[in-house]
Amino acid sequence: MSGVKDANRDGKIDNNDIDHVDNPWTGEGVNTSDSRPVRVPDSGTGDAFAVQDGVVTFAGLADGTYLVKEIKAPEGFLGGQVNVQFKVTIKGGKAVAFKGIDVWGLAPTNAGDGQTEITDYKVKNVRNISQLPKTGAAGIAMFTVIGLLLAGAAGTVYVKSRKANALLRA
Repeated sequence: MSGVKDANRDGKIDNNDIDHVDNPWTGEGVNTSDSRPVRVPDSGTGDAFAVQDGVVTFAGLADGTYLVKEIKAPEGFLGGQVNVQFKVTIKGGKAVAFKGIDVWGLAPTNAGDGQTEITDYKVKNVRNISQLPKTGAAGIAMFTVIGLLLAGAAGTVYVKSRKANALLRA
């Protein structure tokens, strides 16, 4: 997860902007473990955001857009290239817009009105690849297999009905 300022001013929040620590409660940096509580300090205001059991709360962040990235999926869920990513826009200390940027669409886009705080944004975690959206080559392959099975079944029914008709005529 990321909620720190762009320290190296390269236009993105990445590992170069984050200090990794073993104990997230020390307030000295970010621990990128899953679902363990994480606190990121913000100068003078306390915590920038905290995570507990998958719930993220933003507080003390300067106005701007931040990248939130799942580094490790919770126990029992797919991780790796299936990790959730989204951008959150903070305005007046409130999360007012979310934009999902992960490949699988697990983080939806909720642009809101740009003023009202969004408090119910939810992302999806999947336990296996069959729960991912069927798009692109994977979707085409699945529908091709289903089509071939249906064509095979139709061919079998046709051949059997021709044999049955031939036996009835004899």
